[in-house]
Amino acid sequence: MAEKLIGSIGHNFLDLTIERQILDPLGVTIVTDGDLRDGKAAWGDLEGVLVGTQLKIDAERIDAMPKCKAVIRYGIGVDNVDLDHARQRGIPVGNVTSYCREEVALHALSMALSLMRGLPHWDEKVRAGVWRGKGRPNAHRPSQMTFGIVGLGQIGRTLAHQAANIFGRIVGYDPWIKPEDFSRFKSNVELLDSFDDLIAVADVISVHVPLTPETQDLVGAHNLDRLRPGCILVNVSRGGIINEEALAAGLADGRIGGAGIDTFVKEPIVPDHPLLTAPNAILSPHMAWLSDAAEHDVRAIAAEEIARVLKGEKLLARVA
Repeated sequence: MAEKLIGSIGHNFLDLTIERQILDPLGVTIVTDGDLRDGKAAWGDLEGVLVGTQLKIDAERIDAMPKCKAVIRYGIGVDNVDLDHARQRGIPVGNVTSYCREEVALHALSMALSLMRGLPHWDEKVRAGVWRGKGRPNAHRPSQMTFGIVGLGQIGRTLAHQAANIFGRIVGYDPWIKPEDFSRFKSNVELLDSFDDLIAVADVISVHVPLTPETQDLVGAHNLDRLRPGCILVNVSRGGIINEEALAAGLADGRIGGAGIDTFVKEPIVPDHPLLTAPNAILSPHMAWLSDAAEHDVRAIAAEEIARVLKGEKLLARVA
């Protein structure tokens, strides 16, 4: 059986045991970022790519892979793959859609609840030897609050289910879902007509949409003042949906009550990023998806997709 080279790149998995269990029987050799960087393997020999978030598969890299039969994202978002150029070259692009909806939704909810309860503030006080002190963050009763969800795909609807017994009202907006289509979902979400309608009523806003020209800077300097006073913002989707500079300014002057951010425009976050010193901000390193089960599933499903292509079959989850 002729050797096939597949790249598993742009991630920090500790080993590739899961991928090898699936691909070894097909005569596949998996190469890594280090192999390509050190010249132990060449881009031009790759017959497929499994790619994480830490590397862009741009037009130049696509052109450098004449043998490539598919690019599969370890995950949901495909904004680090040049989809148009892949289409032009006839290279299918796939993703893994359902592996972490519970984890991402729970991460968003955990961030929101921690900020609502003022946990970063109280943790800092106790560590500093101050027992309560004179000042305190606002503390609201969840049953009297409105939770807003932007994007009502699998993760957004999972979050709505998790939040159902906590918040008094759950509202949602999704630019890609028509009301008549939404009615088929069994959901406790009150679907609103526009993002403006949502920010007018939501005390907490969690975004779960892809980064597109329509969602770039969805929240920014142009509409920050229209959010409800003390609103909490959560972004576990993609950096750039909430403008980071405007958010930091809103946290600093108190217009924004808190922010939970897992994804950033540039990753890793730069040392002088304004959110690092902004008050009432919880930051995590693009790991809202992470659990032992989710890591296994995303790797196994991605490897199975590449295996299908190598066997001449169609992708189950093709985006381009």
